[in-house]
Amino acid sequence: MPVKFRFILIGVGIVLFLILAPLAIFFARGFRVDLASGKITKTGALVVKSDPKGAEVFLDGKRLKKTPLTKRFVFPEDYELSVRKSGYQSWEKNISIHPQLITNPAQKGKEEIFLFFDTPTEKSIATNTVDFLFAENELVFLNSGFEIFTADKTGNKNTLFASISAELSNPKIAEKSGDYALIRDGSRYFLAAPEQTWELPDSLRNVTLAGERGKVLGIDGEQSLVEHDVDSKTDGVLEKQVDGFKKIGKDIYYLRDNSLVQLSVGAQETVIAESLPNFESSEIIVTADRQLFLLLDGSLYIVNQDLEKINQNVAYAVWSEGSRALIYGNENEAWLFTQQREQRNELLARNSGGVSAPRYNSATGYFLLAEGSTIKAVETSFDGQANVFILGKTKNKGAEFEMDENGEYLIVKDGANLSSLKVR
Repeated sequence: MPVKFRFILIGVGIVLFLILAPLAIFFARGFRVDLASGKITKTGALVVKSDPKGAEVFLDGKRLKKTPLTKRFVFPEDYELSVRKSGYQSWEKNISIHPQLITNPAQKGKEEIFLFFDTPTEKSIATNTVDFLFAENELVFLNSGFEIFTADKTGNKNTLFASISAELSNPKIAEKSGDYALIRDGSRYFLAAPEQTWELPDSLRNVTLAGERGKVLGIDGEQSLVEHDVDSKTDGVLEKQVDGFKKIGKDIYYLRDNSLVQLSVGAQETVIAESLPNFESSEIIVTADRQLFLLLDGSLYIVNQDLEKINQNVAYAVWSEGSRALIYGNENEAWLFTQQREQRNELLARNSGGVSAPRYNSATGYFLLAEGSTIKAVETSFDGQANVFILGKTKNKGAEFEMDENGEYLIVKDGANLSSLKVR
């Protein structure tokens, strides 16, 4: 080959290298040519995972691969994303792809999008149910014969736990822990165990399990906070002139003389807040890290250095550790209070036909609530496009329900019928 021709080839190679090398670097770093604008644009990536796997993914109506999916070099725009799988309700959302960022449209703190069955599988558990609850991931229910049963989360392996021989009018399971269940019937309380049941003194109110064998905490007729021993039938006075209390771990928080006080084992009492508003009814809500809330005559407060009002006309307030938020509301509205968000109060649901107190399921990241006779799973998204899934419909409005901690089974009490629905 002539020397001149060799130099020409080398020169062409150098020129091609100088042209193509930067392009290769640009492409490797996620740059692409946007044919619509004719410009070189930084792209982003889309990652979609679902539970169950194998769901079809559509981006602006164009079918992509099935989940789990990673699509690189997506132009930074707004898209309509849809995740679909046969036998499941579809998930849809408007998303934004950002340059040189990975977008995962799952809920905050979750890697996967959780899908729910179109038609849940239902199994009857009991037809004469008075009340039920989940305690320690175990189903506990009370029937019209005042027998207490335990079962697994699917409603199987029903076992008689205890029975109450007294005639009851409207009993509720207040708590169950270990070998004891606390039953409330109006102003009456019963402590039930497999071998024996005790009716607690009529003078006790606001009763809760003390965490020790055969002992409960309550406020007696003289407004004293007492620890009652069911075997010896004796009361140990912990504090006098108490209006309400809440026990968490080894700490007891109580209201006295318009003050909020903390009593810890082996320590002096600590006054947390003083000069509280006058009230007739009260409830203390305590988080695991000891953030305190007060519900006084329907007004909800957060306790920091000062008492700060959150909202009014509140009928219930429950701390959700999984969502790190306070769920509160009344019969027509459900709200979420999150201290870390700029918009701290967010409306979850409003319905003139009635809204149940929501529950939060940590496994899926969904809030569960009943609007009228429809039980729904609501995505924890406050951008105006939260996905809402229908889990079931009941014959009666305001049916009671709970979900197991894995988010697979929904236990529903519709009238006296107790059933299990496999929703995922």
